Amino acid sequence: MAVTPQEFNLAVGQRYSLEVPGLEYYRNNVTCSSGCPVQTDARGAVTAVQRGDYRDAWLISRQPNPFSSVCGTACYAPCEDSCRRGNVDAPIEIKNLKKFINDKFPDQQDPFELGGKLNAPENSHTAFSVAALLDYVNRYGVERKSGARIGVVGAGPAGLTAAHDLALLGHNVTILEAHSAPGGTMARMIPSYRLNAEDVMKECYSILEMPGVEIRYGVRLGVDVTVDSLLGEFEYLLIAVGMGGRKLKQEVPHDVKGVICSYDLLDHWNGDVGEGIGDSVTVVGGAQDAIDAARAAVRLQMQQGNAINVRLVANQIDVSKFEIQQAKLEGVSIYLGWEFQSIDSDAGTLTGVNIVSRNNSDQEASIYSDTLVVSVGSAPSDISIDLPREKGVLNIDQATGATEMDRVFAAGQAATGRSSIIDAVASGHIAACGLESTVQGRSIGIKRVGQMLAMNPDDYQVPGYLTAPKIAPDVLDPEFRVSGDVVEIGYSEDDACNEAARCLKCNVNTVFDSHSCINCGECVDVCPYLCLNIVGAGEVKGVDVDSLVLSHYGEPLDHFRQRSQDDAGGSALIIKDEDICTRCGLCAMACPTDAINMEWFSFCESIELETMVLD
Repeated sequence: MAVTPQEFNLAVGQRYSLEVPGLEYYRNNVTCSSGCPVQTDARGAVTAVQRGDYRDAWLISRQPNPFSSVCGTACYAPCEDSCRRGNVDAPIEIKNLKKFINDKFPDQQDPFELGGKLNAPENSHTAFSVAALLDYVNRYGVERKSGARIGVVGAGPAGLTAAHDLALLGHNVTILEAHSAPGGTMARMIPSYRLNAEDVMKECYSILEMPGVEIRYGVRLGVDVTVDSLLGEFEYLLIAVGMGGRKLKQEVPHDVKGVICSYDLLDHWNGDVGEGIGDSVTVVGGAQDAIDAARAAVRLQMQQGNAINVRLVANQIDVSKFEIQQAKLEGVSIYLGWEFQSIDSDAGTLTGVNIVSRNNSDQEASIYSDTLVVSVGSAPSDISIDLPREKGVLNIDQATGATEMDRVFAAGQAATGRSSIIDAVASGHIAACGLESTVQGRSIGIKRVGQMLAMNPDDYQVPGYLTAPKIAPDVLDPEFRVSGDVVEIGYSEDDACNEAARCLKCNVNTVFDSHSCINCGECVDVCPYLCLNIVGAGEVKGVDVDSLVLSHYGEPLDHFRQRSQDDAGGSALIIKDEDICTRCGLCAMACPTDAINMEWFSFCESIELETMVLD
């Protein structure tokens, strides 16, 4: 009998903590996908690149994410943080492989044409994929209501994602945007050296051009319109406004010349023409907008013909190692473990910044600076709505996006606080589903069906995949970065395919047939990473393990725990540590009774209309 450990190597006297494999277990086992806020089948996209099926790879990435091109360059890549290949050497470059895919297919496609199944049988569909949404509409037909009039405040990634889904569901969406162009944070706060503005606009307009979607520019909530006036025009309202920067409070007088907010700097800079910047710049903060501001300041100094003199002061830095590395290459000096303390000024003009070591409060430093860029968090734009908030963020039902006001929903930074593009996309999906449930007056359920497909190792393994070195994408040399061009050039076709070939294919599972197993231990002996073990039933614990042991042996776990190992009656469990398994398949090949199979796992989610919601 086989179960899987959550904790494998334990001290003598402790019990192995186990999890019995099931649909959720196998789904979460594909850690790149389960780590993505919208559950993108990253493994499927990477595998398609390795096969050379670039169109399939694009469709897999695009299905749950209408901003897959943007995320190919500007995502913080939680999929890579979760990638199990990192346990071997280094994670797969999933984000840059997505960029490669999108560079292959730069033209956007009508979302209504993205339904249907993909070629590879192991690919998975989530409930918020285009295919699942269109399938839901087709299955329920006239049974469900369509054509609801919905107002969406904000044309950022959350608002546009919700509009995208609602249009696919057949509703009429009017977007109200305060600025003169769509995109929100993507368009105004992410510098051009990280994200190509053309990619942003392409994906925005692919949504704005959908039937049932229109947009009005220059409309500010709380100034030009109110929640009440909008509820008079629309049946439902979704608030998806973005965030605004906050300056330091008592520490820095707001009227000191030379003190600016990172959001203001980024909002006014486009890589070619920007606000003037001083000769000596200090940026305070460790979030993405802080390091963006520091790198933008470098470019502004280069454009002005000045020497680079930019430093970043932060207690800790919450951005990718790549971002930190590139900032250093561009000339940013990083004071890690330091915090802002105060400023020096003369006649209302900044002259210096004082900082203190977080690790040694007696260690202080004073830095000459004529520009201080402050990143101290952010708050929702002042939307002037009388709705309950906590720390400036609207209170919502996390499962539906519903606020405490009837017919009003919220998504994105207004509802979640400071967040990334991919988090905003996920929030937009949730709000759209919540709105659909309210329109129908029925709850929405997600049905998930999983399947296994037996494979031989030769069917999925790439020769040399375990020893293949990580291939980094090409980047611009620092000396050519003055223009603000995108730094990450990306992959050639050969490099993309070779990097994709490093994927461990974590949807491949070792499936054990307990009835055929003879406890010979051949699988344990042959495993090169020692991820398999055979233990007595009395040595384990875990959810559902007791019932599993009872059904197999006719005795509960306590029965085996009370007996000595020598008197355990031959009870044994094969346990496996998934974190270090490389899917080499040697255990299956060594098994003399064919009790082990290597099998692909895939799942398909569908949206279901459930019982009527009663008042």
